[in-house]
Amino acid sequence: MADQQIIILHALSFALESAGVCSLFNKKGVQGLFPLSASGKLAAKYCFEMRLLKVVEQSTKPFTEMVKITRLGIRAVLEGIKIDRLLENASAIIESPAEKSVINPASDDMAFYQALEKVAGSIALKLGAPLKLGAPLLEDFSSPAKHIFILLKEWSDSGRAGDCQLYYLYQQLSPLCPGITTGAFHDALRNLRQKKLIELHPWTGPLYEIPKPELALMAGHEIACYASLGPAAAVFNPDDSSFALCSAG
Repeated sequence: MADQQIIILHALSFALESAGVCSLFNKKGVQGLFPLSASGKLAAKYCFEMRLLKVVEQSTKPFTEMVKITRLGIRAVLEGIKIDRLLENASAIIESPAEKSVINPASDDMAFYQALEKVAGSIALKLGAPLKLGAPLLEDFSSPAKHIFILLKEWSDSGRAGDCQLYYLYQQLSPLCPGITTGAFHDALRNLRQKKLIELHPWTGPLYEIPKPELALMAGHEIACYASLGPAAAVFNPDDSSFALCSAG
């Protein structure tokens, strides 16, 4: 079975790297996903049964199908190569004394961690497969989602009446996340809302009276202009390791 797993992982990795339609089996002059052998055919059969691959072009000739990787296949690749372990190893290498001696920890390190966390968070969010990252990768102090959650918690703890207006939230967030765009702000809000950490509330007055309309966003069929803590906020710790994956990239 170990050999089969290697064949399957190699085939799916090649399909993902190709990012398009591939030949199912190796044939003359064309590299396919699987060798045209008993083990290759068995591995291909397994991939179809598990819906890791799908046929996009059927042929009347034997073993000439053209296939494409599915979302389940992509997930299988990322889990198979243990991307979380690779990211942890990468951070450990950068943290080593030998590497520290040739980079500037004040700038290069933070840029490295932020870029690495962005990749990991993007993969996890799109696939719905949380990644457990090592501690060095969590030192992203510019995470918009984290700061938004903390700002809303401070708003709630202060006892202020009503929900927090998004334009006020953006004003408070900007110094904490220099250069943050409206799109990134909205992505972080949607992300937090999806996790039930915050709730978004609609504008109920005339549209022409919306303050800073460029900071409002569509939430379902409503135009959201306010935010408050959500039901999951009461039991959530923003310093928890999984919070890094709330970053809007």
